[in-house]
Amino acid sequence: MLRLAVVFALAATSAAFVAPQHDAGRRSMVVRENNPISRFFEGLDDFIDDAMDRKLGNGAEFYGKRKSAFYGENDSNKKRDARVADPTEDYQGPRNSGYFVWNKNEDGQMEAQTRLKNKKID
Repeated sequence: MLRLAVVFALAATSAAFVAPQHDAGRRSMVVRENNPISRFFEGLDDFIDDAMDRKLGNGAEFYGKRKSAFYGENDSNKKRDARVADPTEDYQGPRNSGYFVWNKNEDGQMEAQTRLKNKKID
């Protein structure tokens, strides 16, 4: 009896990790861009991303351009397309260091360097 219960519990829990099979006749739950509810939640998600990445206010000057339209459509610090990664608009600095400055290297490229010894930060 105990073995039967264990087998049933394992079968029930393993079924939760298996992706459901889609029928060919079933309609897909694809979110359309013209849906006002999905546009609201995309805008909310973009605003939260900007707030967590410190891009609100003057933070966009340092951390990269904003995704959200919180400051209006004419915002000069707003990305052209929020869904596309663009190295000219996104943050390209080091992720594990907070105390650095931008200096030009021998090739003329801007790179993150330490403040005191001007060593390159990877």
